[in-house]
Order: sequence, then C-alpha cells, then structure tokens
Amino acid sequence: MNYTIELEQMRERIDRIDSSLIGILAQRQTVAALTLYLKQKNNQPLQSQSREWAVLRRAERLAVANGLDPAFVRSLYYQILAHPFKEFDKGNE
Repeated sequence: MNYTIELEQMRERIDRIDSSLIGILAQRQTVAALTLYLKQKNNQPLQSQSREWAVLRRAERLAVANGLDPAFVRSLYYQILAHPFKEFDKGNE
C-alpha cells in the first residue's frame, strides 16, 4: 500500500474516533448537568470530593489497563470533571 493512501486511511480512522469521543463527552456533559440539577433541587451539595477522587482513581486504573499514561488521563479528567460546574455556574448567573 502506498504511503499517501495509508496515511489518509489512518487520518480517517482518527477522525471517526474523534467524532465518537466528542459524542461521548456530550453525553457525559448532559448526564452531569442533570446530576447537578437533581442535587440542587434536593438541596444537596453540588460537589463531592470523595466522588471526584473515586472517578479520578478509576480513570487512572482504566488508563493503566489500556496502556495509557495515568497522568495524561488524570489531566483530562480534571477538565472533564470541572466543566459541568462552569456551565452550571453560567446558567445560574
């Protein structure tokens, strides 16, 4: 197979994976927003440090099991976990 064709095929695979990642992140964002709404409606604390640590630890374990750098995954998850609160705060201003 020639380099140009093979490279294009790899890029197409990456594009499909990226589309899946974005879709999954959107689903997670929706569920996280609903969770925050439920907590607020029931006068519960919006953040749970113990839950956040549990999510981070699980993500790190999954990273290692899948051959990924756990520090890289942890840094992604810090952003993923913080984002719903930023969006929630925007909606409550």
